[in-house]
Amino acid sequence: MKTRTFIFVVILASVLLSACTKEVLKTSGKVLGERTVSAEAGDFPVLVTTTGVWTAASLSDWIKVDGDMHKDQCTILVRYGANTSYLGKNCFNRLGKVLVRTVDGAQADTLLVKQRGIAPFFYCPEVGEVPLRGGRFSVPVNSNFSDSERSRLSFRSDVEWISNISWGYDGRSIAFDVTKWDAIREATIYLTFTPEWGEIFEGECPIIQK
Repeated sequence: MKTRTFIFVVILASVLLSACTKEVLKTSGKVLGERTVSAEAGDFPVLVTTTGVWTAASLSDWIKVDGDMHKDQCTILVRYGANTSYLGKNCFNRLGKVLVRTVDGAQADTLLVKQRGIAPFFYCPEVGEVPLRGGRFSVPVNSNFSDSERSRLSFRSDVEWISNISWGYDGRSIAFDVTKWDAIREATIYLTFTPEWGEIFEGECPIIQK
């Protein structure tokens, strides 16, 4: 049985080609493409160079692509929506994907679309004071996170006497356990947020026990 090998090269095109052609201008190893776009809605062309029949499909609900079958070298148009808040979710930087593959699914390549958004913020407006007797306490936090985005938050402390850090039940504070002590001591709780792009944003909450 004869096996046909497909090779994709995904290139960000500077101009949109009007039609597909059977002439293969370039074939090399499989590569990943990436494009960074603004928060506003828009589109951009992508030149795909390969041999054979292939399709393109969006893996993200805010991205649309030409979904019909194509053959050999062809340029497709990738359309993306505005990065705005909806259903209680804020418009932080987000990551989308477009999958280009052969009709039999044997070969595939992924184009990453990075769309800019607002910057996340979170901080404690004041030093959190807890008593020497120890126990479980909470301190207020100002942030622009929705409930659905809090799963990307993590907490840690720079001391062992603060533990079990989590969001407070009211969604506007962090709660934590403090061990008993007999003198004044200070610590810091760090809040780390990792959005879809993978960058790390970190905030601090100073704590004093006295």
